[in-house]
Amino acid sequence: MKFETLSGSVYEVDKARKLIRRLSGKNDPTPRQGVDGLWKRYESVSVELQKNATIIWDLATPPLPETVEYLSKTVGGGFAVPLTITNIVTVIHPDEPN
Repeated sequence: MKFETLSGSVYEVDKARKLIRRLSGKNDPTPRQGVDGLWKRYESVSVELQKNATIIWDLATPPLPETVEYLSKTVGGGFAVPLTITNIVTVIHPDEPN
């Protein structure tokens, strides 16, 4: 499956191997997404057309530095789930086997 976000990024999901990658975008990828074209492991992906995609990255993914700082200031530390939520405008090839 592939999907396009409101910001113009295009993602590809390989459900069989639980991998996702950003293929392209108008803006630079975020640190969580990494380099365009690089497959990354995920725990779950939920895609809802005209709403959002929620990506829970592999739980072994280290938290972003700003997340660690926020948690240490607000709750004295804790566990952070590596998560991305983005707005979906188009789902491309939704019925592909991967």
